[in-house]
Amino acid sequence: MIPLSPAASGDPAWGDGSANLPRTINWIRTRKSELALSGEATGTLHKASFWSECYWAETPAGRWKFRRAGFLMSGAEIVDEVSGQTVAIYKAGWGRKGVLTFTDGEMYELSASGLLRPVWAVTTGDGEQLMRLHSRSRTAELSAATERNRRTALLLLFALYRMLQAQEDASSAVLVAGLAG
Repeated sequence: MIPLSPAASGDPAWGDGSANLPRTINWIRTRKSELALSGEATGTLHKASFWSECYWAETPAGRWKFRRAGFLMSGAEIVDEVSGQTVAIYKAGWGRKGVLTFTDGEMYELSASGLLRPVWAVTTGDGEQLMRLHSRSRTAELSAATERNRRTALLLLFALYRMLQAQEDASSAVLVAGLAG
């Protein structure tokens, strides 16, 4: 697995620091989702089991558990596998937006736009967009700001987790509506 973020590689720039940095990441969805940058795996996301609400995320920088939390289980939290400590809490807001707050106070906003939520965006607390995930094409566009962000890989996997969670919730709602009708 190759590092996606500067924190994982220990280098303040991606790879060799060249100006021609890759800006698009693809993911493959099988039993687990795998992020690929230039054909190389950079991270994985998979469900603990079919019945579980938990997902496991892994990058060269570490391994985390994503699980539902909060009022009506509409939020989520990120737990570090090694320490077992919660490293971030996501609180869903009104209108397809939510805020992910890390224990060090760093905040990111996740938002969905488009018909049936095909595009998800992650922005910093200052409003600078870091990435956009396109659910239909299974690609993510990264901005130049991701080069400076040590949490790029974790944010990308968490945004993918929220996208999958929204798709699961929509599928459940359709199933319940079909059974009720």
